[in-house]
Amino acid sequence: MFCGILQFIHGGNFNMDITNITTTLQAATFFGVDAAFAACHKWALSAMSSLEEAPIEVLNYLPMIYLTAKEIVSWDGFTGLPFSFLSACINNPLLTVESEMQLCEALFKWHNKNEEQQCSQTLVESDLEVFNLFKKIRTHLLPLGFLLRQLNISSNFLSNKDELVGEVICLRLTKYSKVLDICECQQVTESILFLSAVHAPASWACQGTCLSTNPDQLSSDLQSFGTLQKMVLSGCWRLKEEKLVAWLGRICPNLSTLKVDHCPQLQFSMLLALSETCRFIETADFSLEIDSLAENMLSVISYKIEYPWRGSCDALKKIMRGHYSLSSLKRLFLQGRIELTDKELFFISRCCPNLQAIDLSGCRRLTDTGISIFIKAYSGMQSISLAGTELGPNSTAAILSSFVINDLDATAISNDNICQLTKLDLASCFGLCRKDLAALLSRLSRLTHLNLENTNLDDASLLMFRGTSLEQLNVRETQVSGCALAHVLALNSGLRALNIRGCKQIIDAHQANLSEKDTICTQLSSEAHSVFEELGVGRLSLQELKVGWGLSDLTFKTIWPCLPSLKAFTLGIGGRLSSSCMVQLSALCPALEELSLAFQDLYGTAIPFVLKTLLSLRTLEFQCCMNVPPECINAITTGCGSNLTSLMLENSAPWLLDIDVCSLSRTCKNVIHFSLSGCRQLTAESLKNISRGWCSMIKLKVEDCGGVTSQGATYLLNSCKALQSLSLRHSGRGLPRAFISDAASLLPLLRSISLDVCDAINDGYDTPHETAWQSLCMVKFARCTLPRHSFKSSRLQSKDLEYMPFGYCHNSTIVLERTKCSLHTTIVKERL
Repeated sequence: MFCGILQFIHGGNFNMDITNITTTLQAATFFGVDAAFAACHKWALSAMSSLEEAPIEVLNYLPMIYLTAKEIVSWDGFTGLPFSFLSACINNPLLTVESEMQLCEALFKWHNKNEEQQCSQTLVESDLEVFNLFKKIRTHLLPLGFLLRQLNISSNFLSNKDELVGEVICLRLTKYSKVLDICECQQVTESILFLSAVHAPASWACQGTCLSTNPDQLSSDLQSFGTLQKMVLSGCWRLKEEKLVAWLGRICPNLSTLKVDHCPQLQFSMLLALSETCRFIETADFSLEIDSLAENMLSVISYKIEYPWRGSCDALKKIMRGHYSLSSLKRLFLQGRIELTDKELFFISRCCPNLQAIDLSGCRRLTDTGISIFIKAYSGMQSISLAGTELGPNSTAAILSSFVINDLDATAISNDNICQLTKLDLASCFGLCRKDLAALLSRLSRLTHLNLENTNLDDASLLMFRGTSLEQLNVRETQVSGCALAHVLALNSGLRALNIRGCKQIIDAHQANLSEKDTICTQLSSEAHSVFEELGVGRLSLQELKVGWGLSDLTFKTIWPCLPSLKAFTLGIGGRLSSSCMVQLSALCPALEELSLAFQDLYGTAIPFVLKTLLSLRTLEFQCCMNVPPECINAITTGCGSNLTSLMLENSAPWLLDIDVCSLSRTCKNVIHFSLSGCRQLTAESLKNISRGWCSMIKLKVEDCGGVTSQGATYLLNSCKALQSLSLRHSGRGLPRAFISDAASLLPLLRSISLDVCDAINDGYDTPHETAWQSLCMVKFARCTLPRHSFKSSRLQSKDLEYMPFGYCHNSTIVLERTKCSLHTTIVKERL
C-alpha cells in the first residue's frame, strides 16, 4: 500500500474496489495525502451507491469515507443508497449532522423517492425496518414547527405519531462536527447541552434521569470539540446566560460564528464573558424582531421603563466595568435591541476594534451623538444598518471622515475619495436632511445594497450617487423622480431588486425637484429616460420589483424585457393594471414566487386565471383590493395552493365564509403565515378550521372578522403550538382576562401578541407576571372608545359606523416591550 501511495503522488492511479478501499483510506490518512483521500471519497460517492449489500469492513469505516454525514444527506445520489448503507450511517456513533432536522429531511426524501419507484423489495426488506430507522431520529431535538408540519405530510407508515417520539435527547456531537444547529428548539436547556458533551457512553444519555443532573457536576467531565466552528441557538429562550457561557467556553475553543437571535434572555455581555475562552469569534448575532415603533413617526403619549429583573442589570454593569478585548469580532448584529444606549455602544467600540459590519436597526434609544462617536472608532466598516435610529448630521460627518481611504477634498471625484461601505441601510432615519444624503451618496460608489426608504431623499441627492455595483435599491416613499432613477439604473446593470413604491414623483418624469444652482444634476435629469423606459431597455434582469405610482398598461408593456427572471412582484397604490395585462403575468413571469397587490380593482377573471397557472407561487397578498372575485378561492385550491406558504387577504374579501376558510386550510397545507381582515361573515368555526388545518402556523393575524373569537381562542392555543406572532383584534368579545399569560404558557415560541380591549370579556387583560413572559417579547393593546365619547365624534356619520366593528373607534395603543432586565411601556395615538 505504501508503494501505491508513492505511485499516486507521482501521477499514478489507484485501482480501488470493495476489497482494498479500507486499507487505501487508512494509508492515505496515515501518510496525510489529502489528494489520495479525496480520490477515495470520490470513488465512494460514485461506486458505493449502486451496491445492494456492503461488506462489514466498509460499513464500519463509513464515517471516514464520507467525512461527515452532511455530505451524505446533501448528496444528490443519497436517495439511491441501499438500505444497508443507510442503516449503517444512522446507527454509527460517529454520525455527524448539522441538525436533527437535516437528518430527518434526508430520511423522508430517501423514503419518498424509493416509495415512488416501488423498489421496496430490492432496497428495503420491510416497512418495519424503515420505521425502526425513523425512530433513530431524536424528535426531542426537532424544531416544533418542523415537527408538526412534517408529521402532517409524512408517508402512511408514519401515521402513528406517538411512536415517533425518540428516547435519546442529547445532541449529536462528534469529533467531526463543524456546525451545530438547534434553531427554534425551545425545548433545549443547559442540561441537554452539558449531557451532550460529557465523557460518557451513549447509553447514559438515554436514561430518563439524566435531565435532572446538575450541569455544575458535569462541567469537569466535558470534552472539547475543536472542530466546532458555528453554533446556531436561535429561539432557544430557555438557556441561561451564565450556564451557556460556561458550556461554550469549555467545548468550543475555536468557535467563529454564534447565532443567538430571538433570545431575549441573552445580551451582548455574554460575548464579552467568552472573550478569554472563545478568542476566534468573528460573527455574533443577538438580533430581535424590529417593532413598528422604530419604523414610523408616531405620536408618543407616554414612555416608561421599569426594571423588574434588576439582578440582570447589575450583572451587566459589573461586566461593563471590566476590561475585555474581542479583536477577532468582525460582524455584530444587534437589530431590535431597544435596551441598547450610547453607553453600551461606546463600550462595544472599545472592546471590538476590528468590526466590519454592524446592524443597529431598531435601536431607537441611540442618539445621533452616540452613533457618531461609535462610527469614528472604525475606519474599515463595510456594512452599516441604522434603520429607525436617530441618525443625523453628526453621524453623517463621522461616516464621511472615517470610512474613506484617503481624506481628500469632499468635492473631488476620484477612486481614492470614496467610502469603503458596500451595504448601507438608513430606512426611516428622519434626522437626515437632503444635504446630508447628498454628501453621503457622493462618496458611496462601492455600494451593493442601499436602503433609503422613508427618508428625505430627492433627485439632487440621488444623482450624486455614481456607483455601478448596486444589487439592491430601496427608495420607497421618497421624493425621487423617474428620470433620476433612470440615470442610476443605467449605471447599475447588475441590479436584482428594486423598490420604488410610494414615489409619487415618478408619474412626472421630466419635472425633477432639483436645485436651480445644481447645473450638473439638471443636465443629467433632462437627458435621462423615465424609469420604466430604462427598465425596458433590457440591461436589467430583476428578481424583485416593487412599484406603485406610474405603472399602467402602457408602462407595463414597456418593462416586459426585465420580467422573465422576476420572482417577486408588488403593485401598490398609484399603479393600476387592466385585466388584459394582469392575465399575462403567468406567461411573462413563469418563475414568480411572490405576488402582492394593494389598492387594486381586481374585477374579472384575470386574477383567478393567474392563481391557477402560477404554480410556483409561495406568497400571495391582497391588501385593500376591490372586487376580488369569489372564484379566487377555487383558483387557489386547484392551482397555486399546494405551494403557498404565506396567504394574506386583508380588507379584500368581505364575502369570505367559513366554508371558504375550511377549503383553504384543507388544501393549502404548507401555509405558515395567514392573515385575514375585514371578513365580517366569519364565525368561531373559522378559527377551529384554522387550528385544525394549520397546526404548524407561525404567524396568524385576524382582524375585524365578525365573531371569530366570540367563543374564545382555546382551540387555537391548544393546536397551533408553533405560533410566533399572533394578532386577534375586533373579531368577537370572547377572550378571557388572562389570555396573554395563557398564550405565553401554551405557545412556547410566541414572540409577539396584539389584542384589542374590545375583544376582552372583562374589558381588559392582565399583564403577564415577570416570570410568565417565557419567550414573549412584545404585547400590544389597542384601546377604543365609543364614537359619541371620542374627540371627533361630531364628524362621524351613520355611514361611517358600519365600518367600525361594534360601534367603536380607535383611541390609542399600549405597547409593552420586554428585554432581559427591563420592561418598556409606550402609549401612542396610532393603531399598531
